[in-house]
Amino acid sequence: MSKKKKQEEKTTIEEVKETAPEEAKEPEKAGKSGDAKASDKSAESETEERSAENVKPEDPGEPEEAVKKSAGKSGKKAKPKKEEESKEEEAPKEDEEPDEFDDPDADEEPEEAVVLKDTEEPEQPEQPEQGKKRSGWLVLLCVILALCLLYGAVTAFYQTRYMPGTVISGYAAGNHSVAELNSALTRNVADYTLTLSLEDGASEVLQGGDFAYGVSYERSLAKILASQKSYEWPWYLFYPATYQAEPETVYDEGQLLAVLSELDCYRMKEENASALVAIENRMNHFTLRDDRKDAIEPAKATEMVLAALKTGESSCDLTGAYVKPEATAMQEQVLKRWEAVEKIQNAVVTYEDGDVSLVVDRHDFAPWITVDSDKQPILDADGNVILDEEKVREFLSKVSDTFNTDQKDRIWNKYKGGTVSLPSRNKGYIVDEDAELTALMNTVSKGYREIRKPYYSQEGTGHGNGEVGDTYVEVDLGHQKLYYFEKGALKLQSDIVTGCKRYHYDTPSMITSIYYMQKNRTLHGENYATFVYYWMAFYNHYGLHDATWRSKFGGDIYQTDGSHGCVNMPKENAAKLYDMVHVGTPVVLYE
Repeated sequence: MSKKKKQEEKTTIEEVKETAPEEAKEPEKAGKSGDAKASDKSAESETEERSAENVKPEDPGEPEEAVKKSAGKSGKKAKPKKEEESKEEEAPKEDEEPDEFDDPDADEEPEEAVVLKDTEEPEQPEQPEQGKKRSGWLVLLCVILALCLLYGAVTAFYQTRYMPGTVISGYAAGNHSVAELNSALTRNVADYTLTLSLEDGASEVLQGGDFAYGVSYERSLAKILASQKSYEWPWYLFYPATYQAEPETVYDEGQLLAVLSELDCYRMKEENASALVAIENRMNHFTLRDDRKDAIEPAKATEMVLAALKTGESSCDLTGAYVKPEATAMQEQVLKRWEAVEKIQNAVVTYEDGDVSLVVDRHDFAPWITVDSDKQPILDADGNVILDEEKVREFLSKVSDTFNTDQKDRIWNKYKGGTVSLPSRNKGYIVDEDAELTALMNTVSKGYREIRKPYYSQEGTGHGNGEVGDTYVEVDLGHQKLYYFEKGALKLQSDIVTGCKRYHYDTPSMITSIYYMQKNRTLHGENYATFVYYWMAFYNHYGLHDATWRSKFGGDIYQTDGSHGCVNMPKENAAKLYDMVHVGTPVVLYE
């Protein structure tokens, strides 16, 4: 292609560039004057505008038709004038120099320029809805940023402060530092006291100032703070935590030991060494007077005090530090003697025989113990108390009076109520005092406790009702009744007639027993001989028997028409009784 032709194509393209911006302004002017066409073409212009943005200027050497066709096919807008001018400035300067072959009249008679359609529409204003959305997102972003900054600031704050709601050792520690809380916890250290609780409700008080007592909670508080993660502070707003701080104590140990040694409870062991320990002789027994008391063991008590000081306690219970008192050599001698005396006084001998009993205890033993001029018990070589044998024998008379029954009256409980004293015609008991002396002294010397019968030189049939037992014949002379009991149960009851009061043939009152039995016997007296079917003798010529010659029994018959002293019974009852009793069956008769 000749240089001239290239120059013409270049001129044409430049004219298109200059013309395009001017034509793009026409719709705007038309809009201002109210041209209806601009309104109709708004949608089309908007489409073309988007297309024109992507149109690139063609190579200067490309024909006009190619440029036009390219713009038409793509539907894209031509680029703005400013962009074209920048492109033009970038073109090679040699193109600006005139070619020696160019026609000098070319500028005066240019070829017809190709005018492109409107390719650029005026920029449309933003829609309101889009603006609102952008503003909302901007506000949200600002709020999130502010919250992040707040969270970070609070997290940084709680790196050196306790979480909200935290309670430590009873103090509200939330938002406070270690130093602040330590100051609060140690505020009253100068007034610190430790109360020592003793036995019997007594107490003594230690003053912290007397041994330079001090407390620090910093180490424990720092551990608590480290356990709380500062970034978790929102959690603690709803779930506060509670802790117990452990104090670290400081004090002057020498001063503390000096203070403790001056306490009354620490001097109890010294006081026990001079306390009175003695055996006192009362009227009927011996007692030990021991003024010593359980004492505080200083080493154990000091250990407990140190433990209380370490944790900052306000009280310390020392009742667990007490020990039994130690005895001096002299106190030990008294205690050894008392041990021998107490062994005897702890002995108890209970005598029991039937329904009769006698208890012998320390009040009886005390007079038997031999004493010196100071009324202190005397011990033998083996360390045993020496008993006075004569005094023991004197006491045995009491045992004999209680258990001897031979030739002694008895107290009887009557079937119809009441009691009566009756002589016993049976063989009675007699206590063997020599055998009992040896047995009793042996029992008491060894401090035994036993229950037994006395030793007897003569055995009897029983004591009191026990002499009779639970199987016996009971004759109520006043009511003219006979009862037979077998193992405590009433088996027979009968009306009777006893000795005649008018002629002084009284039936004797006594406790005796059947010693002879016979059927079909004739009874002989001074002026009589009487046959009986059943004879049961209980004392001399007195006995129980049938009386077939009588038609009535009981009532007041015995007053004027009684027997010679025997107990008369109806034949059928006498027969029954005869089959129930035997030789040795007790018979009790009373008025």
